[in-house]
Amino acid sequence: MHKSKEFYRAKIELAQRYIEQHTHQAISLSEIADSACFSEYHFHRLFVAVVGETPNHYQNRMRLEKAANKLLFHRSENLTEIALSCGFQSSSSFSRAFRQHFGVAPSVWRGEKSKIGQADVPTRGDNVAYAGAQQDEAVYDVALCTLSALQIAYVATREGYAAQGIAQAWRALLTWAGQRKLVSDKAQYISIAFDNPSVTLRNRCRYFAGLSVDHTAVDRGRGSPVGYYSLPGGTYAVLRYAGKIADIDRAYQYLYREWLLNSDYQPADTPVYERLQTLGPDEAGGIKTEICLPVKKIQCVF
Repeated sequence: MHKSKEFYRAKIELAQRYIEQHTHQAISLSEIADSACFSEYHFHRLFVAVVGETPNHYQNRMRLEKAANKLLFHRSENLTEIALSCGFQSSSSFSRAFRQHFGVAPSVWRGEKSKIGQADVPTRGDNVAYAGAQQDEAVYDVALCTLSALQIAYVATREGYAAQGIAQAWRALLTWAGQRKLVSDKAQYISIAFDNPSVTLRNRCRYFAGLSVDHTAVDRGRGSPVGYYSLPGGTYAVLRYAGKIADIDRAYQYLYREWLLNSDYQPADTPVYERLQTLGPDEAGGIKTEICLPVKKIQCVF
């Protein structure tokens, strides 16, 4: 890819991250443009050229998809609380936007999809063979852990959750890291699949291939696809998985459907991520990883 294209992609990704970090509040086009160091007058066209949708549409979609996942898994929050936490001024404006986007009212979405054992579970990004309602009797070890904050260098896939795009992101990251001697025994390999493919179209799902770094002072190079992202410390439900890559969605299903729905916790407002113990599957298709779900205590249950 031409370096100029990489330059614009990297800058627009800064704007995307800014939008994603401010779904709880109204932000103007000028603020979004400033986050990418672009003039407001040209930014709109550049954003559409790179992302394929307008900044306003992207912002609204991020809010609505965040709300859709909260309806599924944040049992202690009512519709008004979810609406306000996702940047809507009222529950009525939220309901209208939600119905227009998903085709059903928020209350119907929650009622139909949040039943025990039936909630649509966020899945690992590179396993496109998600077995939606498949029941699994496997029991996995889940531990509540206090994890430290992490700073990662990442490359985002441009092809949603397609396996080829994810492999390309890892190759680009490891090439970049190898050139800067950042690969070591102490480094942690992190994957972040931000979106639930039951809510977000797969080709619009966001995935980061990441490597822990001590700081963000490493020169990325002009037009580099590498960005920096902070994962907060705190309480996590950690599921240790060792098995075939094709079966890992069962572990995600267990974590959300069995452990989470029968615990005193709900997801925190930060993404689930994996700490990869192996880079890619072995000859038998086996992997080792830790699924780290950020959680917080449920304050009350309706």
